Amino acid sequence: MSRANILVSLALSLMSHGAAAEQISAPDLAAIQKAVEAGDGAALVPLLKGKTVTMEAAERDATMLVLLEHLALVAADSTAERSAVGQALLAIAPEDKIGKALAIAEPPAGAPTAEAPLPKEFSLALEKNDGKDLVRLVLSPTLKLSDLHSRAAEIEKAIAEYARPLPASNATDNKEAYRALAKLVPDNATYAEKSQSYAALEAERNESILRKLKKKTDEFNGISFYEHPAKPRYTDTRTYFLPYLGARDGRVWMRFVVHYTAESWLFVEKVSFNVDGVIVPLPDAEWKRDNDSEIWEWADVPVNIPLRMLLNKIADSKKTVVRFEGRQYFDNVTISATDKQAIRDMFVAEEALKKQASVTTEKP
Repeated sequence: MSRANILVSLALSLMSHGAAAEQISAPDLAAIQKAVEAGDGAALVPLLKGKTVTMEAAERDATMLVLLEHLALVAADSTAERSAVGQALLAIAPEDKIGKALAIAEPPAGAPTAEAPLPKEFSLALEKNDGKDLVRLVLSPTLKLSDLHSRAAEIEKAIAEYARPLPASNATDNKEAYRALAKLVPDNATYAEKSQSYAALEAERNESILRKLKKKTDEFNGISFYEHPAKPRYTDTRTYFLPYLGARDGRVWMRFVVHYTAESWLFVEKVSFNVDGVIVPLPDAEWKRDNDSEIWEWADVPVNIPLRMLLNKIADSKKTVVRFEGRQYFDNVTISATDKQAIRDMFVAEEALKKQASVTTEKP
């Protein structure tokens, strides 16, 4: 049967049979004819969706062909659009398997729809009232605000409560918190202003930290070393736990020194960190020793990703106790607030050096 004959038959079929669910009007009839003739599935779908139309086999097949051609162009993740195509197919072929598979039931107009669940990480952070983690999640470049649904205000409140008691001297955490709040509420000028203000304070602080480091450059290999002023002038003064930085030819790297001082030899073989109750061993290291009136033993290791994570946890911990295990005995030392601050400072200095040189961190 020719297309012209199919269209004539379609018109006669629609006029004679009508629609069980909704009467086909003359304008709709003309629109259906036009859409089938033009092969315009996008226009055909809303004309058929929600109706029950009886057609002869040839007319039904021609209409289904137009709908299926349109379906092939619909994105796989466009659930609503694919559902509409399925309902249009069922309008002319109620038992069609493709139509049934596609036609996801839609709620009646005005009926409340079920809200998609909040991403699991956000739910856990809200449950723990972990403002810092919520800041991290909100600032993720992959987050779409629509993913938060109606919980955005709740998340905003939790982050605001986290930010409120932060001391002004903590420029970095304040900046990140207000960046997250500004992302959640773009039209809140106060959030944006505070984020910019703390960003300026952070930049000033970073430069200040970098300036106070003790810098020494090796005249033979050209490596510049940056040490924190918390490092004792004399090696037998105290036990300490301090990172330091190296830089040469546009490369920046970090190392970590564990330095034990006492009146008698321990002959350290192993070191473990008890960080707020969690035990983490220091990776195997070569221990060196020296003495005068006191003895000192130390290990100097590169800061890889696991050690970087450990140092961050130590810096943020309430209490970290270090156990030095020797050949026969052991000794416990608590990391001081001075060394924790020095660890934080050296991470800041590392970023400042990298920005100055526009390089990535690399181990020598």
